[in-house]
This record gives sequence, structure tokens and C-alpha cells, in this order.
Amino acid sequence: MPVDKDCIDSRESFPRHWTTDRGLVEAEYIVLVKAPKTSLLEILQRSFVDCFEFVSMSCPQQSPKKKKKKEGNSDSENSDEEEIPTTYELWQDFLHSLTLHGFRFIFEDGPKIRRLLWLVILILAIFMLLLQSKKSIQKYFDRPITTTVQVEFLDEIIFPAVSICNFNLFPYYLINGTIGEKVMSILAPQKYIDNKEEVLFARSPIPNFLNYLRRRRRGKESTKPIDDDDVDVLDDDTAFGIDDSFDFAQFVRTHGHRIDHMIKKCRWKSQPCGPENFTAVITEFGLCYTFNSGMKGHPLLRVQRAGVDYALRLSLSVQQDQYYGSLRDSSGFKVMVHDQEEPPLINELGFAIQPGTHTFCGLRKEVMHNLPSPFKTACEDKHLAGFKKYTKSACLLKCRADYVISMCKCRSYDLEGEAPPCLPQEVKNCVWPAMEIFRNESNNCECPVPCEITKYQVQLSYAQTPAKHFSEVLARRKHVRKDVMRHYLRDNFLELDVYFEEMQVTLITQRQAYDQESLFGDIGGQVGLFLGASILTVLEFCDLLARIIVNKIKQRKRRRTRTV
Repeated sequence: MPVDKDCIDSRESFPRHWTTDRGLVEAEYIVLVKAPKTSLLEILQRSFVDCFEFVSMSCPQQSPKKKKKKEGNSDSENSDEEEIPTTYELWQDFLHSLTLHGFRFIFEDGPKIRRLLWLVILILAIFMLLLQSKKSIQKYFDRPITTTVQVEFLDEIIFPAVSICNFNLFPYYLINGTIGEKVMSILAPQKYIDNKEEVLFARSPIPNFLNYLRRRRRGKESTKPIDDDDVDVLDDDTAFGIDDSFDFAQFVRTHGHRIDHMIKKCRWKSQPCGPENFTAVITEFGLCYTFNSGMKGHPLLRVQRAGVDYALRLSLSVQQDQYYGSLRDSSGFKVMVHDQEEPPLINELGFAIQPGTHTFCGLRKEVMHNLPSPFKTACEDKHLAGFKKYTKSACLLKCRADYVISMCKCRSYDLEGEAPPCLPQEVKNCVWPAMEIFRNESNNCECPVPCEITKYQVQLSYAQTPAKHFSEVLARRKHVRKDVMRHYLRDNFLELDVYFEEMQVTLITQRQAYDQESLFGDIGGQVGLFLGASILTVLEFCDLLARIIVNKIKQRKRRRTRTV
């Protein structure tokens, strides 16, 4: 029965969403197929699934060589032999997927001038990359250093060691009538004083003073025997009763200024202290004493507050009336504030305080951390025999001791060593000249910078002591003239306060300014800037090389199987 197409296509009989499938007519009935609405998302999803379900279909972006292979006959597809791509095919596929910008344009088909231009651009980019990378590598091997300063506030700080030395080597009351007089006559004879008189009064207002000195000396030379005080001491120490068994270091220890005579008043954090808190130490200045040395029997002292109330407060007696000899022409004390593990270099690093003054010594602690070699500081913590920790001061003392022993075959009274102690005449004629040579020649000692340095910055301020009113009151009580009492106090007594200005420690740390991470970051940024590549680009080249090698191996195996 014929189908009425007008009836089927009529919109009056069927709604707009109804359609028909022409040609499906059985038993004079019309079969109608209802097609529901389909969204765009469902269509894309079905097409994506169909792409992976059917083997005959392939994903997009295939190379032309692969498409030609897919168009081959069905016999080759069912073949058991696997297709091995050639090196040229691998190279073409590699160029299309390489992340190195501009590289594939050199090998693409096209005008030669275009390919040549891209080659020049790529060469210039590589040249700039190598130039900037060279600068980065050179900067890395220059080992630049940056210094960071950090202030750390603490609730408690270890109080430093305070070493005190009198300018006078031996007090008169301890060497009077002893061998000490002979020792001093060797170290500082009368001729030494006369030479200083010429210096002191070279421009003296006293008329004809130098002529007076010369006449006095000529008179002494004509009236006195040859062993007069003006003549230098004999080279033979036995003439003074000094033999080889004389221990000069022990003599300095027993005949130096006594701490109980030097200290008139001692207070630590407003509590009384005394000579038992000090440790004797032998230095170039003679017998010195260290407060808070940290040695056995002297535990480290700590402070919990800043200021004078939590300080070391000393009233010291210079004992200027007991000064003997002309070894030094100054009066007072040499003071050094240092770490417990650093030996005191009083002569080089100490500061002087004079009688008649009240000295306020404010402290600030600094700790420095240096970098070892190959950085510029090249810090090193050497092992020094006789010292717990390596410091610059300890290294200088060790070098000085070794130099004196090598020059004089004996050791000075203030230095350690395996050689026997030097006699006073050897100290004067050999040790002191050797020390002058050692100070003037910098190549006698190699002392690298320590990797950790603890320093105390000192801020000094002064006041006059005693006050005029105080000396006058004391003069009336002692029934002494006011001017005599005032001069006596100002010539022999002084006060010293040592305290922390702030409860803080300044940490100065050296760090590497340009490390490996910075180097790799700079080179990586330059590679990305000039070539648009990364480290994965290198792996892409490695992957290409590996694929070529694998294909070559497969081709050789196939040839062998065919020949068999």
C-alpha cells in the first residue's frame, strides 16, 4: 500500500519533535521512530569513547608517516612482523614534539634563507646563554659572602674574664735585699734611666740641663770604678749569684704584686668578693690576676641584669710608693676583658687605667661565626698544645714561644715550652730583641681566623676620684695635711666598674651569598630566556638516542633471523 508522504511530513498530524523513517512499512502500518533531544556534552563524550573503542580509528595529531602506514592493506596489518621505524622517521617525529624553540625550523622544508636565519638566531641565543652562564659560574667560584647581624636578648649572660696587671714588675718591699735587686739591675740598669733623662729633658726649661748631665757622668767615670751603675751589667750571671738553676718564671710568680695588697675593696653584684675570686697568671707584664677565669675551683659567674648594680666593682691600690726600677715609666694598671678560653694579651690588647680616676667600663658581647676555606675568610680551628680552644691570641703566643726558643734556646718567663727558662741576662740580651724582630716580621707566624670569635666591645668613661671633700674629711680624721692626703689618694688609688650595658648578644654570621641553588636557578632562567628549554629538553634528546639504539638492535636481530 502506498505511503502518503504528505501525511507523514505534515506538521499538523505530528509534533515538531516527531520524525519518521521512510521505507519501514509492514502490514499497511507506518512505523514511527521517536528521536529524543541530545545535548552537545553527550555527543562529545560518545565521540571520545568511540575513538578508543574502535581499533581502526586513531587519535588526532598523527604524523603523516603513520597515516600512510595505516592506509596499507589488511594483509600487512595482520602480519606478525612488527614495523620498525627508520631513523629519519624518528627524527621527524622528534622535531614535531621537541620543546626547544626554533630548533625544528632549521630542518623543515622551505626557503633556505628562512632556515639560515633561524640557524643564526639559534647560534646567537646559545652564545648569549654560554656568556651569561660563564658569569654565573665565575661568580659562584668567587665565593661571595654576605654577613647577617642578629641581636639576641637573653635572660642570663656569662660574665667575661677580667685580667688586671700592674705596670710595675716587682714591688720594692718584696725584692729589697734579695736576688730581685740583681735581677732588676740586669733588666733595667742605671744607664737605662740616664738615657730616658735625655729624652724627657731634651726641651727642658731648666737652663743647661743636658750639660749638667754630661758633667755629672764625666765626674762619675773619673771617680768611680768600672763596675759603676752607669756601666751596663756584666754578661756573667754568676757574678750576681744567678746560676743555671734559677727559674725566672717562678721568681716572677713569687715576687710580683700580691692581689691582697692590690685590692682594697671588691664587690660582685652588690655582694662582697676578695682575692679568692682571682687567679694568678704570668704575662709579659709580669704577675697578673684574672677575675672569673673559669679554671678549676672558679666556676663561671653569670649576670641576670644590666647596669652597675650587677657589675664587678673594684677599688685598687697602685702601690706607687713601692715601684722599683726603671723598666716602665708609667703607673697604673693594664686591664683586658676577654673570653675565658682566650689567653690575655695584656700588652697588645689591654687598656690602661690611671690612679685618681673612677673608670666605668660598659660591655657589649659579640659572637662572630666565620666561613672556612675556600671562602675569603678561610677560617680554621687549629689544634694548639696547651690550649683548649683555638684563638688568635693563643696562636700568637704559641708562635712567639717557638720563635724565642729557636733564637735563644730557652723560653721566656711568660711563655710556655719544652726549653729551659731563660736567665735574666738572656731575657735582656736575646729574648727582648727576638720579640721585637717577631713583631716587625709578619711571616714568622701563620694564624688563620678562628671559625668562632667571642669579643667584648668596651665603652670607657671616667670620673675623678677621690672628691675634694672626701679627701679633706679623711685628712682631718687621720690628722694629715689636706694637700698631702689628696695627692696620696690620687697617686695610689683608683676604682673600676665592669658591667653589661644591655642584656643582649650580637650574633654576626657569615653566609654564602651565592650557593648552588642560586647558580642552578640563574642558569635555568637563562636557558628558558634564550632557548625556551628546560632540563626535560635534555631528556628528550636522551630519549631520541635511546629509541635509535633500540631500533638498531631490533634491526640486527631481524636480519639474523632472516639469514637463519
